[in-house]
Amino acid sequence: MTNSYLETAPPYTSFHCGQAQLSRTPTLVTSKFCLVMSKTSNNFGTSAFPAASGFGSLAISPISHVGEPLDLSAICDSSILIIFKNLSKKEHENTKVKALEELSNVIEGARERGIDEGVLSAWMQIYPRLSVDLSRRVRQLTHALHGTICSANKKKVAKFMPQIIGPWLCGTYDNDRTVSKAARESLIKTFGLDKLKKVWEVYHPDILAYCTNIIEREQVHTLSGEAHGKNAEEAEAKFARVIGACISALRHIITADAPLETVSEAAELYRELFGKPTLWEFAYYANSSIRSAVYNLLRACLITHQAFLEPNLDLIVKSVITKSMPVPQTGSVSDYLDTLIQLTEVYPAIWLLVKGKKSNRAIQLLGQLISQGPQGAQPDFWTRLNRLFYLLPEAVIPADRQGIEDFLDAYIHGINGPTVSRTHALLSWTSYFGAVCKILSLKGLSADLKQLILDSRIVPIYEEYLLEGGKFKFRITGAIATAICVNGLLKLSPEKNIALSDSSLKADGLDVIFMTQWSNLEKIVFSRVKGVKNSSEITPEVFSVGVRWLQLLAEFSKLIPEDSSDAKLLSKSYRKVIRVCLENLEEHKDNVPVVATLLERALALSPSLIWRDAQLRLATEDFFNAQLPVLHPSPMAPVVFKAMMHWFRFIDSTDTIEALWTENINALLSSKEDNKAEIIGEIFRDFPAELRGKVPCVPALVEYVREKAQKAVAEDDDEAWAFMVGALKVQGALIPESTADRILELITLRVSDLSPHEVENSGSLLKLEYMARNHLHSLVAFVQDPSKERELLYNLVCLEGLALDLGDNIVNRISQSIEAGIQMPESVHDAHILTLTMAKIITQVVPGQEEPHGRDPIPVDFLASKALHFFGQTPGERKLAIVNALVFPDEEWSIHGSKGKLHIRRLFEKPPRPGVDLVNPLSGCVYLIEDNGGSSSENSDVSGDCAYQVSLRIAIYTFKLIQDPIFYELLDKNTRSQTLIKLLLTAEITKDRLTPTVKMRLDGQSFVSEVQSFMAARLKAHHGFFSETGYTDIDFLGLKLLEISRGRSTMAFYSARVLYWLLSELAEIHGCPQKAAEGFIEKLGVRNSEDTFIAISILLALSQPLTGSKLIDNLRSSLASDVSGISLAQITDNRAPPKLVLMNSLMPKSKDEDISFPTQRAMFLLRNTLTWFDLDGNTDTNNSIVVNEALVSETAKLLKSLVPMVKEVYGSHWQYLYRFVLMGWKCSFKISPMTYWCMKLYDILKTNYKDNDDYEEAFYKYEKELHKVLIQLFESVQTRLVREIPVDEFKSMDAIYPLLRGMPKPIQETAYEIVHQYIQMQQEQISIEAALAREDDEFAPQVTFELLSLVMETPSAEKLEELVFDGMALGELAEESIRGCFLAWRLIFCHFGNADGGYLDKLLDLTFQFLGITRSRFFEPNRNQIKFFHIDEENWSSEKSIKQLLTHLYYLSLLYTPSLVKTWFMAQTNWQIVTGVENYTENYISPLIIDTELTAMSEWAAGELPSATAGSSTDIDIQVRVSRSVREVTITCPIEDQTMELLIRLPPIFPLGKPEIEGVKKVGFTEQQWKALKLASHAVIALQGGSIIDAVMLFRKNYSGAGTDVAIEEVCYMFQ
Repeated sequence: MTNSYLETAPPYTSFHCGQAQLSRTPTLVTSKFCLVMSKTSNNFGTSAFPAASGFGSLAISPISHVGEPLDLSAICDSSILIIFKNLSKKEHENTKVKALEELSNVIEGARERGIDEGVLSAWMQIYPRLSVDLSRRVRQLTHALHGTICSANKKKVAKFMPQIIGPWLCGTYDNDRTVSKAARESLIKTFGLDKLKKVWEVYHPDILAYCTNIIEREQVHTLSGEAHGKNAEEAEAKFARVIGACISALRHIITADAPLETVSEAAELYRELFGKPTLWEFAYYANSSIRSAVYNLLRACLITHQAFLEPNLDLIVKSVITKSMPVPQTGSVSDYLDTLIQLTEVYPAIWLLVKGKKSNRAIQLLGQLISQGPQGAQPDFWTRLNRLFYLLPEAVIPADRQGIEDFLDAYIHGINGPTVSRTHALLSWTSYFGAVCKILSLKGLSADLKQLILDSRIVPIYEEYLLEGGKFKFRITGAIATAICVNGLLKLSPEKNIALSDSSLKADGLDVIFMTQWSNLEKIVFSRVKGVKNSSEITPEVFSVGVRWLQLLAEFSKLIPEDSSDAKLLSKSYRKVIRVCLENLEEHKDNVPVVATLLERALALSPSLIWRDAQLRLATEDFFNAQLPVLHPSPMAPVVFKAMMHWFRFIDSTDTIEALWTENINALLSSKEDNKAEIIGEIFRDFPAELRGKVPCVPALVEYVREKAQKAVAEDDDEAWAFMVGALKVQGALIPESTADRILELITLRVSDLSPHEVENSGSLLKLEYMARNHLHSLVAFVQDPSKERELLYNLVCLEGLALDLGDNIVNRISQSIEAGIQMPESVHDAHILTLTMAKIITQVVPGQEEPHGRDPIPVDFLASKALHFFGQTPGERKLAIVNALVFPDEEWSIHGSKGKLHIRRLFEKPPRPGVDLVNPLSGCVYLIEDNGGSSSENSDVSGDCAYQVSLRIAIYTFKLIQDPIFYELLDKNTRSQTLIKLLLTAEITKDRLTPTVKMRLDGQSFVSEVQSFMAARLKAHHGFFSETGYTDIDFLGLKLLEISRGRSTMAFYSARVLYWLLSELAEIHGCPQKAAEGFIEKLGVRNSEDTFIAISILLALSQPLTGSKLIDNLRSSLASDVSGISLAQITDNRAPPKLVLMNSLMPKSKDEDISFPTQRAMFLLRNTLTWFDLDGNTDTNNSIVVNEALVSETAKLLKSLVPMVKEVYGSHWQYLYRFVLMGWKCSFKISPMTYWCMKLYDILKTNYKDNDDYEEAFYKYEKELHKVLIQLFESVQTRLVREIPVDEFKSMDAIYPLLRGMPKPIQETAYEIVHQYIQMQQEQISIEAALAREDDEFAPQVTFELLSLVMETPSAEKLEELVFDGMALGELAEESIRGCFLAWRLIFCHFGNADGGYLDKLLDLTFQFLGITRSRFFEPNRNQIKFFHIDEENWSSEKSIKQLLTHLYYLSLLYTPSLVKTWFMAQTNWQIVTGVENYTENYISPLIIDTELTAMSEWAAGELPSATAGSSTDIDIQVRVSRSVREVTITCPIEDQTMELLIRLPPIFPLGKPEIEGVKKVGFTEQQWKALKLASHAVIALQGGSIIDAVMLFRKNYSGAGTDVAIEEVCYMFQ
């Protein structure tokens, strides 16, 4: 049998169009391609190619699996040939993807020379198959590469267009978006976006031929071959994708982009295609995408080309209706319904063509479709379905009872299907009611049948709705039930439904519902409501019946005209309910709350129905006047109050409302019921907005609410606050607007006393947050009230600053809400609260002024940011008025002195410490400061560190403010200069300050850096160097500094330092000519000036411009003469001569600096200065003049500069210079400016000593003595703290423990030694007390909390690896932290034995993770330092040292806490860790532990240890033999003429491994006794962490008592 798919023929050989056959010549095809591309590119010509194929007699499609193999004979490159062979492989996605990528690289490389013809031909053959490949990635890459090839080779591609255009364009309809996008982009890349429509038009025949061929001939196995299992699913998906794309392409060429004449030319082909069952069979195909494509194609033809369909209507009916309706339409049901609707609109009689065994086959099929439900469609499915049903011819709609019931049952089955969402309920039941209306409107339908339909298919729905239980379960429940029933009434109402407007239906249909059935339902409802006599008879069913009835009547009455018969009927029924409720309430008083609820619901749902009846209106009014006060104590009171409020909405008389409301509220408040708060709360919650302004504020209610507010806030009562939440909703209606103010006043009082740790759990803040969220307007009005100085915003600012560590907390949220709510109209009142808050913020800058007791100061950065924030919100004209008030007043920072708290001035009352000489540019000026003895002013309340802290906070706060450009510019000139001076002075003080805390030190350093950067920016913007005109801020600042720097006070010293910095920065930035600098010096009169500080600061600042100046050379010579003439008698008060300090400022500061200074003058100056000291006597004798450290320091500075100038001069002065150095060192064995400058002098002397013989002789003479003194000096400095403080003088270690954390290495090590000695002393005291105490007293040293806190800071291995990575050094703080932690562990191991709080596991985890024991090669420690680790000799910042220390700590843990380590070891489950620990312990640790144990055992046996005889209660002699090589201890005990022997063998990984105890010889013991002795000794070592000595001593003790049963029992009991 011949396979039709294998019948080969030249593809695309002819093109049939009607009766004509058009030959497709090369010229024709090329011209078509050129027609498309002529406006796109100039690269297309008219080159010929083989005859193009037609499409009328196609046999094999280009994408078929069974097509001809690729012709690759024209490809010469073997690598490209392999690529195409890989592309031909089936089901090898990765291979194809890689091949496509390689081919893409080949194409890109050949872009300039053009693609080879053989490669192009092969690609055009394989492209169609790859474009429909199973793999999404392959399809995507294929289209992308195809676009690249075609765009780069347009002329060569023209001849291939007929065979590739079909799969190319169909690729744009691929069901994967990425693939379709790639296909579209490749088309745009080749043709351009504006030419795509032309492509569809020109290649219309080729597209039609391709799609027809695929649709008619391809099947699953022809596209993908034989497939099973998962491959079968993929093959099916591929087939659906290809067929769907082809059908979509057909729809495209028919509708969107094909001119009518183009389609008309192929009309016969379209008729032929549409006349074949193959196409329409896809209408009921299993794949939804294919079905949707067919339906879309059909709809497109119905719009534009009905002629193609008319000859084939029977075929369409059979496929689209008869066979499609019964099958599931999931995924395509919306398209299907749209198609059926459009098909019915065009051809209504098509339903009559449906054939079947029964005449009503069409409606049965529709019923089958409906019974399946929406099948995943949106709720508008039911609207479409209803529209389709209304379009059906009447002949199709059933007119017999059975047919109607079957159809409606199918409808209900579809509505209540298990997969139907609740969102479909309203539209589905509306559609159902519409279907019933359509059936009832049929002509010829008998009245009895209509009545039957209503009775069986409509009335039960309402019975079930009202009574929740009818004969038919329609399952209409939930909140949507009322809307469903109302829609049903609207559909069935003749006045709303034109189809039902005939009088016969009204008489026979709807009247039955409203008169017969409706009256029956009404009777049931009323009987249930009236039948309730007391609360015990109340059930949910009774209440729901009444409420449902009222809801139905109310909602339906809103949708129909008031004068309609239906409205009159419903209004009558509604009013009847009201009357029944009123009668029942008057009769039974407080026993029927359900009736009261019905009354309230009736008044709420549709009061307009009541208002139409005058008698009912009067009856209602009488009830509220007469009966309501009586009901207050009853449970009905809240409900009746709600009913009354609904009634108030329709009363015009305000007097009636006021009297009735006041009477009832007073009656309620005067009652003794416990639930009146609950009742009032419900009134507040349900109060209608329409009654605002109608209902009065009752004084008794206002007072009651105030009491509740007090209780809610002051007592944090949750119930009272819940009551106030409801009350706030009705303020301004039932209670006054001031209620919120009262609550906020109470909250303000509570918030002002809160501490930071109370922030997150504060009830007051939670209440305030509620106010900010729900009553922001009232909160903002409260905050901004100008009549009172509210402090709520200020209190929140304080709390926010104190709770910064909590992150985004409740205070932040409240503050942000208030600030966002504050609207800033240009008014003083609105700015008043901001001004007040900013003024209060200033008080928080100085700690202690406004802080509650125990609070930490608020971070000053936060206070400044808040002040600037409020300043920014202040209106423009107000800014100028308050800007000066935001900086601290002059008396707070007073420079010249005034009354008040002189914080910054306090710091200038005493000179700085002498060490400042080493670190400040004015150096020796510190020795010229006149000490006034400090101030004892009664107005001063701070001193020392506190004064500095206050000044620093003020400075940081002020600096943050002036960084704001607007704020800075608004300050007046004098305030700006004063502020800048204070900031710069504080910065200079900060440089010299030894701060007590790390935080203060960091704050100070940051402040100095920021201030100098700020000033440097200002100096750069200055016009030039300093001018004494004072026109600019900088000039004015300089003049102020010159004024303040006069004299010898501490203030003048620091001011001169600021002046130095200012002038030096200006000189460096703008430059200063030497002539101008000299003019400055001449005007100042430096040599004879009394203002030495000013002179020195200017000389140093202008040293660069003055380099080489003759003026300075002359000044230096003059000063040398002045200094040489100073006698010893002129030097007093332990100060240096001002001329000497001034002389030093002119001397060279470095070795490379060269000055013009004669050698003879230098020698004369050197010898005269040495005469100030007694250097002829014994250098060991201290001379009184040496006490003058200032003179020694300044002299050493001068000599250091003079020595290089006179190094070639011979004389005895060299020996005096060395004696001078010895004198300076011996005067003070500590690092001081004096010793420092003497060292600098010694360094100069040591450098040049070979320049002459006298110089060299003096050096060798004093060399050893100098070295000896130098060593003594450093030893004294290093050990002074430990040697000078006896340990027994420390009452506690509270001041020492903190030194172990975060301090430099010398301090930590000194602290370690002190704590080490202190613990030893304390343990000795405990030992004495324990010896004197009773047996039941316990004396065990406890690990202190401070040590535990350090231990708890043990870092993780990850953290430690971050700090020490690849050998990089630790940071200073990290090194200090790690060192402190490990020192604490060492103290614990050395002194507290087995003490552990669960922290040892963390240390062990860290140790072995950081040592890398799970790796193939782990750390190899220095064996000499495992046992003894010298803390003062190691480099703590290296990875190797830390690993060595961890190994040492592990050794200590095994030595002192073996049981804890074994517990940790036994808990390990990772075999790599277990193996690694065993290997590491066996190689490095166990040998040391074993050696220690065996050594101790040997000493004990020799009687060298105290424990050898301690506790011995017997004269039994035992002998011990230790064998180190085999790790054994043998114990022998003679018994008469025999010997008992016990062997203890230690494992290689002792103490992790268990020891072995063997009884070599047993004499005089039973087996049980002997076993007990061995077990006891074994347990001491293995379980209790004891030593071998402990085991031997226990054995000796048990041996002496083993002769009695009691002793044996005791031994066994010990180790149970």
